[in-house]
Amino acid sequence: MCRRNVLVLFALLPIACARLEGNSDQDVPGPYELTADDMRLARELAERDLGMPRQPASPSDRIVFVKVDMLPDARAGAGQRQVMVHHYRYRGDRTVLTHVDLNRLEVLGVETLSHFPTGLAAEEVERAERLARADDRLRTVFAGDRLRVEARPIDFAANQPLHGRRVVHLLLRDGSSYLSSPRVLVDLSTDAVLVNEVID
Repeated sequence: MCRRNVLVLFALLPIACARLEGNSDQDVPGPYELTADDMRLARELAERDLGMPRQPASPSDRIVFVKVDMLPDARAGAGQRQVMVHHYRYRGDRTVLTHVDLNRLEVLGVETLSHFPTGLAAEEVERAERLARADDRLRTVFAGDRLRVEARPIDFAANQPLHGRRVVHLLLRDGSSYLSSPRVLVDLSTDAVLVNEVID
């Protein structure tokens, strides 16, 4: 190994050791990383004018927080800390995107998209599974300890009956295998559980 490579290795050694030892300076998030506090603050700023109902009168009145994404310019390490906060509004099947500047603590813009494919919030996954487990038709299916549930949102075409609804497909897994039957869909817009129904 040439002398230059040896010198480079010795120069990098303290940095590597500091990371292994959990040096506090190395543990501080960079400008492109979101902390739990950042996400909480971004969500609070986004929800300030969103009109989040504390006790929705019906399922269709719900608005749920989905996620926070760091925007590309902020990831470039230019000192910007701008994020996009995603909410899903059940009424009208709308996704609300709120552009937040965490440095200036202000909302830069809000965009509402209709029928936009949006991921599920954690509370939606929990509610869909809870509704399915409480359904009499599925009690024997959920009786085993090995059964695991995975959730996927489904978007239906405009000519289909469930278009514009918040529908979750629950995939039932027994060990490493998925059950081919029953097919379980949960319409969170009405809290209805659909078992083996043909959806045209």
